Amino acid sequence: MPSLRLLSRETHRHIVSSVEEGGDTQNAARQNEQRLLEEMRRLSQTGAQSRREVVWGLYRQLVKLPSGVGGFSSQTTLRLFELVAGDSDMVRAMERVYTVLDEITSVRMLTGKEREVVRRIWDQIESARRSSELWKPVIPWPIPDVHRSQDPQEGDRRSITAQTSAASLFDAANDCKLVTKGGKKAIEELRELLRLPQARIGLTQMRAVYRRAVLTTSRPSTVRLSDDDMRSLIKYCIKLGPVAGERFLAQIELELAADPHLCPHRNEHLISTYSKLGLLGHARRVYKKALSEDISEHQTAFFKWIMCHALFISLRHKEGREIFDELVETRKATSYMYSVLIGEYTIMRNKERAFALFKDARKRRMRLSRRAINMLAVACALETDTQRSQQWMNSVIAYMQSWRMKPDIHFFIGLLKGYDRSLQFDMFDGLVARLRFREIGANVELEKVIMYNAAARNDIDKTMSMARLVAKAPDHLPGVVRTLCNSGLVDRLSEVVDLQNFPDNKTTANMRLEVAVSTPINSARAWSLLKQILSMVARGLAPSTRLCEKVIKQIWLYDGRQGALAGYKDLMDAGVSKSISMTLLALQLYLRSSTPRVALELFDELCERWAAAEFGSIILPYGSINRLLTLMIEVRGLDAAEKTLAFLGTLPIELKYLPFMPLIEHYINYRHLEKLHSMVNQIVQHSIPIPAHGVAICCRYFSDSAGFEDFAIFLRYVQRIGALKAVPNNLLSDFVVRCLNEHKMGDFEWICAAMAGLKPDIRTWRTVIGNITPMGRRVLSTAVHLAITSSEEGDEEEMALTLIRAAPNSIWRAFISTVALRALHEANVSASTAVYNVTLASLVNAWKARKAMVDTSVAPIISQEFLAQAIYRNIDMAVTVGVDQPLITVAFLAISSNSPTAYKKCLEILEAIHPEQRTVELYGAIARGCALFGATEGIQAILEVMEQANMPPTVEILNIIIAGYAKRRLPSSILHEQRDAPLYPTHSTRDPGAEEFEQHDLQPDPEAIVQEPELDKHNVTEPPASAESEQVGHYSSIPHGARAMGFYKRNLKRIQYTWDIFDQYELSPNQETYAELLHALTNAQKYDEGEELVRNMINHDLAHDDHTAFRWIALRISRGDISGALNIFSAITSSARCKALSLDDPRYNGLDTVVISPRIFVIFIHHYATSSNPEHAMMFLRAMHKHQLKARPWVYAMLLKEFALADRRDLFVELMKNMLAVKCVPNEDAMEVIKRYSTLNRINPSEAKDDTNYDT
Repeated sequence: MPSLRLLSRETHRHIVSSVEEGGDTQNAARQNEQRLLEEMRRLSQTGAQSRREVVWGLYRQLVKLPSGVGGFSSQTTLRLFELVAGDSDMVRAMERVYTVLDEITSVRMLTGKEREVVRRIWDQIESARRSSELWKPVIPWPIPDVHRSQDPQEGDRRSITAQTSAASLFDAANDCKLVTKGGKKAIEELRELLRLPQARIGLTQMRAVYRRAVLTTSRPSTVRLSDDDMRSLIKYCIKLGPVAGERFLAQIELELAADPHLCPHRNEHLISTYSKLGLLGHARRVYKKALSEDISEHQTAFFKWIMCHALFISLRHKEGREIFDELVETRKATSYMYSVLIGEYTIMRNKERAFALFKDARKRRMRLSRRAINMLAVACALETDTQRSQQWMNSVIAYMQSWRMKPDIHFFIGLLKGYDRSLQFDMFDGLVARLRFREIGANVELEKVIMYNAAARNDIDKTMSMARLVAKAPDHLPGVVRTLCNSGLVDRLSEVVDLQNFPDNKTTANMRLEVAVSTPINSARAWSLLKQILSMVARGLAPSTRLCEKVIKQIWLYDGRQGALAGYKDLMDAGVSKSISMTLLALQLYLRSSTPRVALELFDELCERWAAAEFGSIILPYGSINRLLTLMIEVRGLDAAEKTLAFLGTLPIELKYLPFMPLIEHYINYRHLEKLHSMVNQIVQHSIPIPAHGVAICCRYFSDSAGFEDFAIFLRYVQRIGALKAVPNNLLSDFVVRCLNEHKMGDFEWICAAMAGLKPDIRTWRTVIGNITPMGRRVLSTAVHLAITSSEEGDEEEMALTLIRAAPNSIWRAFISTVALRALHEANVSASTAVYNVTLASLVNAWKARKAMVDTSVAPIISQEFLAQAIYRNIDMAVTVGVDQPLITVAFLAISSNSPTAYKKCLEILEAIHPEQRTVELYGAIARGCALFGATEGIQAILEVMEQANMPPTVEILNIIIAGYAKRRLPSSILHEQRDAPLYPTHSTRDPGAEEFEQHDLQPDPEAIVQEPELDKHNVTEPPASAESEQVGHYSSIPHGARAMGFYKRNLKRIQYTWDIFDQYELSPNQETYAELLHALTNAQKYDEGEELVRNMINHDLAHDDHTAFRWIALRISRGDISGALNIFSAITSSARCKALSLDDPRYNGLDTVVISPRIFVIFIHHYATSSNPEHAMMFLRAMHKHQLKARPWVYAMLLKEFALADRRDLFVELMKNMLAVKCVPNEDAMEVIKRYSTLNRINPSEAKDDTNYDT
């Protein structure tokens, strides 16, 4: 269309000035008409096509002015018709003639002269069109038999006849001739055209139908259009959509007003059509006009029903129900009315209202229509409550039987629709399997329902096959296109239908828009889709609001919120219908924009529409509604928000979508406790779900500010709604403790079982178990047992492993292991190798801790004997499932050291082990256990068994036995007699079997064959319980006392007996043998014999190693010979000093080749630190660090304590600097000493900055 730039400057200036001045409208119309006449004169003089376009552009601009074309004279319009019809492009001429005709008749009737000119023009165009060799029907129709005629040829003839009648947009002149020759033939052709499918009728053809009707019935003739024909014409307006439909229907209403006899029942048709176009205001106007006329009581009731139905169509159900109730009270309601309203309620998915009407109709003995029965079938299938659905279905079947009605195929199709919409696919499949398709034959409705269901289940092949069948019915093409596009099959749409051959009407335009929206979209394409929608509106085609909403969302995705708002405003300005979903989308956009208060106005509009309607269900965007209510509290106050929530509660909205959280948060923040408890009670009573953050907020409030009972009730509610995972772990842990403090064992057992279903991480269980272990074994046993037995099937083992690993220390880990095994057994779950690995490792570690008397205050009731018995009970199954052999080795050590005859059990288990798996390490562990207990007979029995198995004793085995005797601990009866026990635990009070597991030598320990396996290998994250037990055991003096000396001397005799075995089997002792014998001699205070033993070792050509040197130093420190101990140390660190000492005493030979280890430094550090000589202790620590060696954390903790007791601030600070230099992580004891001493002496942490360099 040409723009104003093609007009002359004078014409353009005149048009603008006439609009800007805002003068008299009539004068402006005359001036505009004069300008148009001048331009048309110029065209008649030149005849150029460009001038014709200028005239047409001027005309289109004048039409948009307020004066319009209503003031144009008949002379001007006649010249305009002639000018436009002279266009060389016949199609363009036809379109423009009709456009002028349409705009003139929208404001006035045509004069007689104008009618004659129009008929003449139509005759000219028709003759030119038919004489052209290139003429083809405007609307190609590929399907011959539209109405499924029995005769294919007859079907072809009828379709072509209808196409020929509709081919011209302006063939009313021919229609008039046909009426003159025979009016019946013209009307039959008109009716044939009206029966064509909507997808095959263009917008201009609709208007041609209207012109045909007006011109035919306005001529003198005995043949007139029937009321049904006029009703069909009016109903066509619905298919045009709200934009073109309103304009077309207004023209029809104008014609009917001029000739009331043309359609006697015009008012009822107009009310219904206006309401279906969404123009309720026009429907009310016609309704009031109809009631104001002189009509009978029956006609009044009929118009009330028409208005009632119109209100239902316009989603004003409550107003419509009031009118219907009035009709029922006056006994004017008919079965037809009940049938229609049942269908309307079912479409809105308001099943309850539909069945209420059904019950009322049944009570009044009304015979409902088949369609109503079928809609009731849909309602029955929509109900997901099986019992209720069955009750409704029984009522419908009983009603049908009372009226001798049988279910037909449409009844079953209704059931299928309901099952499909409610996602009851099993019921859908069951019903489809029972249908007899051969007897039913081709049924488009059935095929369409199956297609929808296949698309919902992503069955591509079935969807495509059904789509091909449904596409044969043109009226169902929109559903086919929508289904394929929504299923991601837009690229296969061409296999079903080709939209290029369809005319430009509302249906086709929306199908093309559906295809465009379903293709890949970017930012530019999203805006092009918006332009496509605006183009549809400009052409009078109503776009689908669903597709408009999709386009706005795409713009939101690619161009942000502001772009989406701009697109939304463009659609509203263009006159696109404002649906509820579109309004909700706009509400979400405005909520996050710079003008959020606009969202409140939109929400008010939504509330008004919801209040007037009776939907079956309403779904709200939860996050946006919560944000909106928060905004409402800020802008309109708390009362408005509470009223809004109360209103939303009256709507058919699921309770979980109601915005409780903004009010709850406001109540908590502003301490409206009564309102808070009232709302929470309502939520808990009805089990209304709230979001995860709401659960956390409320739980925190109840934990901090409410009583235990309220907190317990709320937590049980949280479990019911399945949101227990949202409760913070610390609150769950606190609740567990509160249950125990309040002596609420029922709540305690419930929360333990509930937590098992949550599958919390190990940190949570570590916190919970850490809090309940002080309560005792019974409480912990209950918690562990419930957690495992309440776990889901298949998760019991994982829960058991998590609980074991979550134990705070090795003692409780061992106890939890035994309870877990018992719980798994009760749950009929066979524990796996992983469980037994962790269990056995836990028991062994705990046993060692008890032997070493570490953490004696932790669970004192769990004794060493209890742990040994637990190992004894589970070792059989552990060996059967194939636990790691190092664990079996240590388990044998624990069992055999528990009683004098326990070694027999170990030997029995060894018999069950495959001979290839019976290693020396296993026998050595049993022998060492016997040595630790002092069971000489057991050692002898083991040696005999080894001989029978062709495994003669080795030096390593004998060394293990000797070490076992040497490291036996004092019995408790003797230990309690010691009155001069040192400040720190002595060697006698520590685990004699733990030293080999804790060596920090730089060289490997020959006793490693019975070392404890790494716990990390068995997924135990805690370090061994005795990891710090190298503390000061073998660095301290031996306790005195007659009984203690007797104990050590007996051990020494047993070692001497074992020493004889070396000669028996012709074995030569090694350095480890001499080191352990030195250990035993030191314990028995046989110092001279120990010195002589060192001489014998050198005489047997055995050089010193780290272990022998360490034991020799320990012997001299134990007897008080510090200078002798320092001589050994100097010989190790200085070759010259070693040679000098060797000249006088050959025992010093080879000490300079010893690789010094930290324990040699530590024994001197400990001696000087506990002998009130901190300077020398610090000196040895510095020397150790210069050798790039580092002590265990307990050494630093001991030094810190001694320096603090001596109040040596300088040494204390220097020690902290050294710890930083060697990257030593302080243990708990060290941290406690640092904290207390720093507080008393106000040590600045910056003083401990690392400035030590050991490389200098």
